[in-house]
Amino acid sequence: MTHRRYGALLLVGIPAAWSSTARTATSGTPGVAVPLYALDGTCSERHFPRLAGEWAVGCSRQGRIDRAVHLPDGRIVELDPSLDPARTAVSAGTTSDALVLVELDGRTRVVDVTPHGATDRDGVTRLPAAPIAPPAGAPEHFAAALPDRIEALAYHARVRPTFKAHPVGWYAPALAWPHVAWVERSDAAVEQVWTVQAAPPGEPRLLSEGPGHQRHVVSDGRHIAWVAPGRLEQWTPSTGARTSLPADTGFHAPPTISDGVVCWEERREPPGGARPRPDIDILCSDGMEATGPGDQLWPSRSGPWLLYRADGHTWLKTAS
Repeated sequence: MTHRRYGALLLVGIPAAWSSTARTATSGTPGVAVPLYALDGTCSERHFPRLAGEWAVGCSRQGRIDRAVHLPDGRIVELDPSLDPARTAVSAGTTSDALVLVELDGRTRVVDVTPHGATDRDGVTRLPAAPIAPPAGAPEHFAAALPDRIEALAYHARVRPTFKAHPVGWYAPALAWPHVAWVERSDAAVEQVWTVQAAPPGEPRLLSEGPGHQRHVVSDGRHIAWVAPGRLEQWTPSTGARTSLPADTGFHAPPTISDGVVCWEERREPPGGARPRPDIDILCSDGMEATGPGDQLWPSRSGPWLLYRADGHTWLKTAS
């Protein structure tokens, strides 16, 4: 893998209701990883920066989400006030140039972002309690893990069914509307994946259990994937199809999925034990990968783009 250090920021001005300034960032050459300096700031939550649709979302100061990069044209929308990464989900919007951010902080806040600025939605429903993990978002629905239940509903819904559950904190739920999945811990202290259909409301059911832990559940809005010992599992709720592929992952960052393509951190043992620990690269089920000296970490995939962190920078690779 060749890392090329270019992608300078160019200043341009646009009117934007939520943007004090708007700039552009170069997204690079297909097949070559380039640093995305606009998102080099350290977020307080390691799941960010992240991709959603045509956008990359991350932080530049104080560890909070305060900028979104529109990858097709490099437009940067600066977000103010900034969002807490530990309570925020991002999702592609209903159009290609739209992004949805969901923040849960005692209330539910939904922010729509386009290359021309960002606006808060009015009349969004409130949660009955504080969530114990980051939420999952979609253009018109969200899911949240509470201590004794799973919430999954439309942003403006006023009547909500109750899905009793005991989700594990830290693991965000995964939403492929109307299905939501989450991680629970069994009486034997083994992590399992559960699911429920939110509309029409059904009963929670066990989706995947041991041997070993089933964890890090993720979704691209159509498929749901999770980590199991020595492999990745994928489920398509609309058809019931299940697939599995070998992978040595799951203890540093969750996998990422887009259009059914899964990417993950792969631990590769060095030949002859040359390193004191395995080297970490990023592999994808469609053959795309990020490799090189040191570790490639925290992958986020959206369409042709792969975002990850290495060498103290945020990198973006575009499929050839």
